[in-house]
Amino acid sequence: MKPGLIVSIQGYSLTTAQELAEHALDGGAVGIRADQPIRVRVPVIGLVKIPDEEYYITPYYENVMAIAEWADIVAIDCRKGNPELMPLLKRVTKHDVIFLADIQTIHDYTNLITHEIYPDYVATTFSFMNRYDGKIDIELLKHLVKIRKTGIIAEGGITTPYEINDIRSQGVTNYCIGGEISKIREKTFYYSNVPEVTVC
Repeated sequence: MKPGLIVSIQGYSLTTAQELAEHALDGGAVGIRADQPIRVRVPVIGLVKIPDEEYYITPYYENVMAIAEWADIVAIDCRKGNPELMPLLKRVTKHDVIFLADIQTIHDYTNLITHEIYPDYVATTFSFMNRYDGKIDIELLKHLVKIRKTGIIAEGGITTPYEINDIRSQGVTNYCIGGEISKIREKTFYYSNVPEVTVC
């Protein structure tokens, strides 16, 4: 994947997701992360979310293989606590599936390496859970860069351009932003419901 911005577009109909993805490309995105089978001229990271599961991003083999039909890369929830993770990944790695490991901590990643599972990419998707302010965990990126056995994508809690500079300073060239760009309803609500402040 070329260095630059990946835009995450999820929770929309296929038609809307396709239109938003095309706008993102016009704005300079080098990749799209999506839960719909969109067709664009850049790599697509595909996934499905199963809301009632604790480990909910593409958690089942059938999910992975279905997403692989239309996505260039399949995102999989690779947090360490999932007892079904290794059986899933061992089945997946028998196929020609390019996959991305969504992780929260460095232990999630080293757990994969210990089991000789080497994802094509790793993303810090859940790292915002490590911080009180919900921001991206730069320390996790530093650890990943030291190991660097796969492509690294900074993701989770990126809300300002200044954070992108911090990410680049670690030697990470891909970063994924979702809600700050694509969640139109939530952002509209946020800006249309600013409380009035009385100036004394």
